[in-house]
Amino acid sequence: MYKSIIMNKILLSATIFVAFLINEEVKAELSAPLQEHIKQKTLDFSPTEKAMLKKWSDGKLISEFFCQDYALKDLRKTYKGADRVFMSLSDDAPPTLITETRIKGTGSVRYKDGWVDFFYECEINENSGKVSDFTFSESTNQ
Repeated sequence: MYKSIIMNKILLSATIFVAFLINEEVKAELSAPLQEHIKQKTLDFSPTEKAMLKKWSDGKLISEFFCQDYALKDLRKTYKGADRVFMSLSDDAPPTLITETRIKGTGSVRYKDGWVDFFYECEINENSGKVSDFTFSESTNQ
């Protein structure tokens, strides 16, 4: 009986581990309405620009086409005089799609004589194509 209990625990642990691996491999995809909004925003782009966009992740597309302008306006409430924002600190770490309409990432805002790094999440209303939620917190890794 003791062996049976141990075997059941091992089997349960293995099942949980496999389920975890399966869930980790499932990635969010950009919603169809947001894909259409991006398509409309890029109608006048050159073939070279469109080719460049195909290399971008979904998170980078959302950050550049939807979140960046909103983020600068919102960040200016905290960082008065901020004049530039980057929604990704490197090409190796682009914003990540959490759900089909929400991203998270690390950005940087130019403020006074330097740059301030921040973590953020940005959600887009897929019907309107407008930011419905933007939150940020200053990075402590300055």
